[in-house]
Amino acid sequence: DCCTAPSCASADDIDFTSNTKILKACWLHFDFSQDISGISRLETRLQLKHPNTQRFDIVHACSVAANSTFVEFGVDALGPCGITGDELRSGRVYRISVRAISRSGLPRDDTGWLHSDGVRIDTTKPEQGRLRHIMPDRDL
Repeated sequence: DCCTAPSCASADDIDFTSNTKILKACWLHFDFSQDISGISRLETRLQLKHPNTQRFDIVHACSVAANSTFVEFGVDALGPCGITGDELRSGRVYRISVRAISRSGLPRDDTGWLHSDGVRIDTTKPEQGRLRHIMPDRDL
């Protein structure tokens, strides 16, 4: 299984990335692997935000094991959520959602969908700036 805790050990919540090949979401404090949880798998979605709205459309969906602690989406993703074809697009906002599915195949009503706050893909290179000395009587 591709989804083990060490790969998320240094996970940070980011708002921007220049990586057009992969997005990852981690949930370190949830453990659905216990038999008493009644969870058989987790459904995950990669969603794309419509410009100037709060609406998201599903780009890709897949299921991961109940004991998974992260999911990767993209052309370089390991595991079941790899995407063939296009890379993630610069200038767009994506989010990842996850929900628990019971052994009977139904969504767990008490958990619902959990959504990341989204990440913008930005491949624009920053402009080179200039450093100006604004206090002539002091050394830098």
